[in-house]
Amino acid sequence: MSVIYVGCALLHASEESKQKVANFKKTLKDQGQTVLEFVTNPNATNEEVYSNDIIECVGKCDLMIAFVDLPSTGLGFEMASALFRFKKPVIAVCHRDNGAKVSRLIKGIGGEMGPELFQFHTYEDMDSVADLVAKI
Repeated sequence: MSVIYVGCALLHASEESKQKVANFKKTLKDQGQTVLEFVTNPNATNEEVYSNDIIECVGKCDLMIAFVDLPSTGLGFEMASALFRFKKPVIAVCHRDNGAKVSRLIKGIGGEMGPELFQFHTYEDMDSVADLVAKI
């Protein structure tokens, strides 16, 4: 089993979007995966968020799953840190209906990094994302 960090947009995300990611993380845990948690405490300092999310989560995971359905500067920084600073593989996913909204820059990362470090996938439902992770 792997140590997985699941990143997503938070600041402007709907409660439905946040719940979808929380449910996905629970599915991974139910499958026996170790899932590292980003900071959700609104009273955490900026430095605490950075230290936890970048150093403790991105830096220590075996794999990062990035839900790129919504734009997020923080998520982009996490992905770049995973790939370029820590050399960790990243799988970016978005719902098939949102694929056209994802930055072409994100979709193009695989050309430089190769599929062993970066993959972009669209999904129909969250079970298909969990199946993708299970195959790794």
